Amino acid sequence: WGTATTNSTNPHDAPNTGIIRQYNFVIERGTLAPDGVQKNGLLINGQFPGPTIEANWGDTFQVRALTLVAASNLICWADYRSEE
Repeated sequence: WGTATTNSTNPHDAPNTGIIRQYNFVIERGTLAPDGVQKNGLLINGQFPGPTIEANWGDTFQVRALTLVAASNLICWADYRSEE
């Protein structure tokens, strides 16, 4: 990336690393207790919260989701810019 940094580069002009990060998600109903009280909810790969996705700036994501519930699902992505 040469002299590119998070402060000196437009984040929308990402380099092409040529790396594809592949993730497979299975979405299903299950029992969870994030606050200590059991309730029904959605699990991704048997987890709540879902798995961590990691990549470098410029990597491409390929996500496959298998939904085992009879409902519409929405997966929200949040980005985190590391200053390191």
